[in-house]
Amino acid sequence: MLDLRSLIIASLGLATLLLAHLWLVDAFSAELKIAAQMQGASWYRITMAETHVGYMHTSAELDQEGNRHFHSTTHFLLPNGSPSTITKHLTFDSRADASLKRAHFRSRDTEVRLHKDSDGYVAEVASARTTREVPLEVQYNLADFLGFEAWLESSVPGPGATKTVRSLDFERLAVVQRTYRVVERNEQGYLVQTNAPLAATTTQLDTNFQPISMSMAGLFAFERADQLTAIPAQGIEQKPILMFDVDRRITDHTTLRSLTLSIDPPLSGVLDDNFTLRRGTVQGHPNPAELLHEDTRLPIRDEQIRALAMQAGDIDQPSFLTNLVSTVHQRISYSEGRPAPDLLTALQRGYGECTDFADLLSAAARSVGVPARTIFGLAYRDAAQPKMMFHAWNEVFLEGRWQSVDPTWNQTEIDASHLPLDPIQAASLMHAHNVQPRSFTVLDYQYQD
Repeated sequence: MLDLRSLIIASLGLATLLLAHLWLVDAFSAELKIAAQMQGASWYRITMAETHVGYMHTSAELDQEGNRHFHSTTHFLLPNGSPSTITKHLTFDSRADASLKRAHFRSRDTEVRLHKDSDGYVAEVASARTTREVPLEVQYNLADFLGFEAWLESSVPGPGATKTVRSLDFERLAVVQRTYRVVERNEQGYLVQTNAPLAATTTQLDTNFQPISMSMAGLFAFERADQLTAIPAQGIEQKPILMFDVDRRITDHTTLRSLTLSIDPPLSGVLDDNFTLRRGTVQGHPNPAELLHEDTRLPIRDEQIRALAMQAGDIDQPSFLTNLVSTVHQRISYSEGRPAPDLLTALQRGYGECTDFADLLSAAARSVGVPARTIFGLAYRDAAQPKMMFHAWNEVFLEGRWQSVDPTWNQTEIDASHLPLDPIQAASLMHAHNVQPRSFTVLDYQYQD
């Protein structure tokens, strides 16, 4: 069973980083005016489909040595969820180049500490039981961090103008390119948009380039507020296992070639009223080369991970993927409700949930140069009362094409009961189910010939 927070944390984590990037600003001498306008602290109220789910607090300061510090803390509690907190602290050097001196990021069970060395930076990635170091051969400074705001100040762009800036992505352990587009100039300031990896995000800036509000895919909203308004007055709940009833059992569902379902009540704008799932369906990725790097979840340089991949044989052999799925499936045991805090702990314990299986395969594949990623969604669970449950599996790029596999169920091609969801769809479905329980109806299914 997939811990649903892993789907939502990416969405809110990205929103946090985008909002913090737009707000936490200081600069070189050319941008001192902007810096003066933006010093201080702000609170933001976070809502999900009009439900108050959390807050964000940001602050910026200049220490006695001239180093510039930028902080953000986001705390949220999704409906029927357990609380999560994301914190970030960046320190830029007082010297003329104002390079990033160090950074600290924490999200869920992962902590990243970044410090500068001669070749760039070293990221120390720590979880509950493991710590590893990842070298990052990149350079990053305050001019990168301020690129978008400085452009607004100097160019005064009109509607439709775009600007691409370098952004530090802690989850991916990389500096990435992020493009912003000006939607309009208005009385409040600028309305800007970015097509983020998970959802388009629209932000209203004031005349000092501070965010007033932000909307992500029409689901999550950030509104500037005072502290008392920003912090939700609600208790801490434990998340139950979230499943959706299916109206009838499907015999031998792992051999399905196609499956047509409907959801009741409908969830317009999130899922089609009726939809057909097909065996081996893949979402793919426009650039497989982007799915080879190490990140906070995938310790691809670890000897255990690479050794596991080597057991699958030569990547040029047709049997490699089948062997890799089987190797991961046998390496750990499935234990529902007992996810590991990280992959190395899962290997040490010898058990984990579906996300651990999928992440283990992604890491092993990447460790030998094969692009891979973890896919989240729903899958059929057979029982006296059958369910669609949250689940995780993989897509792997081999032989010039994407292939979908499920190491938890030892499938070298996923069956037609797998419904991939992006994080916004998952969050919307969870919220809708909390308001009014949803169920699935089986309309038709076909088996393999």
